[in-house]
Amino acid sequence: MIIRTVCGYDFFEVSSAMQKAIRRADTGVAGFFALELWASGYRDYVWKRLFTISAEDCYGIITKEIEALWQGHELVNKTATEPKGRIFVSKAVILLCECRKNRDADHLQNFIYDRKDIDIEKWINDVRRYPIPIPDYTFDVHTRKGKNMGEPKKNSFRKNTRRYNLVFLVYSMIWFNPVNQSYLMMKPRLSSCGFIIFHISQTNLIKKMNTYYKFAPNVFLAKCDEKHEKGETIEVTTKYGKENECIVFNLIYERDGFYYYSIVRADGFNVQEWAKQRAERRHEWATSAVQKSCEYYNKSNKDKDFLSLGEPIKVGHHSEKRHRKAIDDAWNNMGKSVEFSDKAAEHERVAKYWEKRANTINLSMPESIDFYEHKLEQAKEYHEGLKSGKYRREHTYAMAYANKAVKEAKKKL
Repeated sequence: MIIRTVCGYDFFEVSSAMQKAIRRADTGVAGFFALELWASGYRDYVWKRLFTISAEDCYGIITKEIEALWQGHELVNKTATEPKGRIFVSKAVILLCECRKNRDADHLQNFIYDRKDIDIEKWINDVRRYPIPIPDYTFDVHTRKGKNMGEPKKNSFRKNTRRYNLVFLVYSMIWFNPVNQSYLMMKPRLSSCGFIIFHISQTNLIKKMNTYYKFAPNVFLAKCDEKHEKGETIEVTTKYGKENECIVFNLIYERDGFYYYSIVRADGFNVQEWAKQRAERRHEWATSAVQKSCEYYNKSNKDKDFLSLGEPIKVGHHSEKRHRKAIDDAWNNMGKSVEFSDKAAEHERVAKYWEKRANTINLSMPESIDFYEHKLEQAKEYHEGLKSGKYRREHTYAMAYANKAVKEAKKKL
């Protein structure tokens, strides 16, 4: 027997489609199928699936946020006579779609529970017989051996913060399971699965991630673990887990083992493109507002032939109701026409503002260095010209303004 949802979908296909859509960050599809299950009466099942997905497919502690949304959903349904709280399901789906994906927890639990070829008792005995060596990263400034080796304190932070917490979990389950270690070293044929899992954990989890660093208002640098050459394309991750392809421009400085680079988006998106998009959007809104204004204006003139006669309302006559309605409709529609006309004018005003901004060069653009160098030279030349008499002083404060322009150009550069 096939279980159907309210729209006639197969229940299990809907559940699978929801998880696959979340895995691919397809918010629209995931949200549709999640609410399809919710509306079909499977509310508890939806939340169980969302909890499982948060642990199976997502990175970090997103499960706590899903739990908070579930508590909100339960609270609004506590005294409700009809199901409420779809907004909490929608929010949970959006969070799961937009968060960073990672399936290492699933790989790890499959590795632990799918190993049917190992005798657990023998595994434990091998652990005791073949202790593993202490890893090199243990010896930092907090240990006597590390101090004797002259390890600086900053290396301790670099060693321990570059890896995600799950890496240590994987190490504890695999390296600290000397069964895996001993079989890996002494019986390779029995450790093929373990070796594959370990290799995956090494390559996927010990991942060097470039992040954004706020250098100044509206100016962000790429904070990198490694050196990069000018023109090299790198992935930079936002605080929300989204990765953007960026092109390295200049090395700004090096600090605490990290390299800070000025970057530009590989897709060409910058503040100028953003301003152009805002301007285009405002033009579209203005066009739409003008169209609606014209529509309401035409509606207000629907009864103009009758109303233009100036005939008074005949109280008690059968035409009284229609006459009053015609006047009210004309008044309301004309008011809406004027309202949308004002909106169109405001949108056009804002669009012109963004069009001007689309041609500006500011500090968020690495190529602005050359621009500000040129501006500084111009300001210095004009200032010296005022001093020498090459340029005429237009007013008393000409020298003060010229000096201020030089200082501002130096500050921006």
